[in-house]
Amino acid sequence: TGPSPRPLLIVPGWPYSFHSYSNTVERLAHPERFGGRVEDAFSVVIPSIPGFGFSGRPAAPMGPRRVAELFDNLMVGTLGYERYMAHGGDWGAPIVDFLGFSRPEHITGVHLTMVLVRADGAPALSGKMAPGASEAEQAFAGAEIAVWVKEGAYAQLAATKPLSPAYAMADSPVGIAAWIVEAFHAWSDRREQPFEALFSHDQLLTEVMLYLVSGSFGTSTWIDAADEQEQFYTVPLGKRIEVPVGIAAFPDPVFLPVPREIAEKSHNVVHYTVMPRGGHFPFYEVPELLVDDLRKFATAIAPQNDR
Repeated sequence: TGPSPRPLLIVPGWPYSFHSYSNTVERLAHPERFGGRVEDAFSVVIPSIPGFGFSGRPAAPMGPRRVAELFDNLMVGTLGYERYMAHGGDWGAPIVDFLGFSRPEHITGVHLTMVLVRADGAPALSGKMAPGASEAEQAFAGAEIAVWVKEGAYAQLAATKPLSPAYAMADSPVGIAAWIVEAFHAWSDRREQPFEALFSHDQLLTEVMLYLVSGSFGTSTWIDAADEQEQFYTVPLGKRIEVPVGIAAFPDPVFLPVPREIAEKSHNVVHYTVMPRGGHFPFYEVPELLVDDLRKFATAIAPQNDR
């Protein structure tokens, strides 16, 4: 609704789906129904990554760069939006980052809940920092790799042997449920609320079933393998993502929120919010905070995009 709703591409990650945004999409598209202003409405587009859910499997593993190209063609070539804002977390984060880096003429702004693309010499989840890093940057890199060493086995398996868990899970609904729900449990912010209060059984079972009935559990891991081939972990030396970037820094216990100091080395950060609560799945955990931050970022970049 609204006189001119702003186009917004939302790219889901793993192990969630388009359905994950059921608590947020109506608030974004129809803010007046929730006490907001109709002028703040978005036209929301939430495609599934190829190989996820009902999107169909690609002919070969497809990484974030190629997915970004497909989604840009969807938004501009198919849907006819000349320019649009893009939001993502998890795999959605590097996908929309690549859109901001490679298609700045189409992207009004990039909004992230994770910063996985970093400055040259300092890839995420590696413990590495570029020469001249501050003590604070070094401390963050150390904390990040310490958590990832404990929690990253699933990603290493998916990146190097993606078919191994795929065959094991192919005939095990309980196995798929355990694999997916464990990630929801480990990556959520459970400091103030128990896991059972953050996610309903219906929400978790829906996410599991979208992978199970579509037969996409195995193909959803292909992006990990393709990412290893593409290597879009850092921007080239002397470059950064120059479109306006907004970051909602949720206290994710596994994918630690990246400090603004680090993010600004690879991104043109114009909006940065330290969130009081919420982990890897803010659309379920704290949907009101996510929607509010998306609106604030869109408002902040509006004057620049109106010029």
